[in-house]
Amino acid sequence: MDIEKRKQVIDEILSKREKWKFLRYRIDTGNRHPDDRPEKPRTVTGTSEAEILRELNATRVNISKYKKKLIENPESKKFYQWQDELERLEGIKEEAEKELVRLRNSD
Repeated sequence: MDIEKRKQVIDEILSKREKWKFLRYRIDTGNRHPDDRPEKPRTVTGTSEAEILRELNATRVNISKYKKKLIENPESKKFYQWQDELERLEGIKEEAEKELVRLRNSD
């Protein structure tokens, strides 16, 4: 076997190994692998006032849910993940509030 064919076989083995690791994770946890979930960027710039208000209200609800989780389950293994998500949501909230003020002042 020449080097090119060996490399091709090795690449196939590595590809199958990655697929198997993903499948084992899914079987063990019942969830998709966190690395496979695309991060949804949430922007509020360039949208209407009604859409910004809707986004702001949804974000406020999610913020209160995460705050409740952090208070009720401080020893959870997801505590730091919830904290990071809460910080991200608060950033989105601030951005939405600024955009809302900008829209209202431009009228």
